Amino acid sequence: MTLVKVERTAGSVTPLVEPADNVAGCWPQQHLSAVLAHRPGHWVTYRKVARQWYCLDSGRPNTITRANPFAHQNMQTIELLVFKE
Repeated sequence: MTLVKVERTAGSVTPLVEPADNVAGCWPQQHLSAVLAHRPGHWVTYRKVARQWYCLDSGRPNTITRANPFAHQNMQTIELLVFKE
């Protein structure tokens, strides 16, 4: 497993592009499996299962929705990327 913390300069709002899987020199033989994002006042976890993203939002307990974290960056800041084999 590889964890990548996203470091941003103060005031940066540049959206991230979804990383490719299995990138030589960075995360060989691994794929992006989870994303941790921050929305004002709470955290949001995204989990990728069978090429589909699911959102677990602490602001809406017991609710799982289909949503790609890279498509909703105007409402949140992506903080952590989780890659695994």
